[in-house]
Amino acid sequence: MSVPPLIARDTARLRQLLDVAALRQEVIASNIANASTANYQRRTVRFEDMFREALATKGRVDEVEPRVEVDKTPGAGPNQNNVTRERELADLSANALRYELLARAGTVKLGILRAAIEGR
Repeated sequence: MSVPPLIARDTARLRQLLDVAALRQEVIASNIANASTANYQRRTVRFEDMFREALATKGRVDEVEPRVEVDKTPGAGPNQNNVTRERELADLSANALRYELLARAGTVKLGILRAAIEGR
């Protein structure tokens, strides 16, 4: 039995968004770990704007890949890096919330599918 295209597409998109959140977690952790490294430039994950653009132009959203980019904002302080722990911790919290919401959405979706299959 094959998976209906709509369900397969939604599941793939959910996995894609979870993967982006996991990558963002790694990047933020790296920024925090390098907060005291001289001349380090923080990294960010670019994805949502490209995803929205693909949706708006009827492009292939499944082909949108996240990009890790270097933040070129000039550094400050004695070590001249541009990492601020407060910003990274705020980004970390927001990303954890996003990941949790996506995971819960996947759980709910699977529950609905299970109920439909079992005829509840």
